[in-house]
Amino acid sequence: MKIELLINNMTCNHCVRRVQNALEEAYPDTTVNVDLSKKIATLEGVGPFEELQLKTIIDDAGYDLVKMFVR
Repeated sequence: MKIELLINNMTCNHCVRRVQNALEEAYPDTTVNVDLSKKIATLEGVGPFEELQLKTIIDDAGYDLVKMFVR
């Protein structure tokens, strides 16, 4: 499964690392990529997940989850 997260307030590479580290910590067996120019974090190979959990992870990292796309 592939999940794309549209995230507000990411402005620099420090933001990218912060979001990527938070998602990798929560989903260690998942490939995480964060694209600063598109403001999208992509999780590939993620198993069962809860939307609220992903929102909380992003919120706790200091950013806003705007929209989620499950593919």
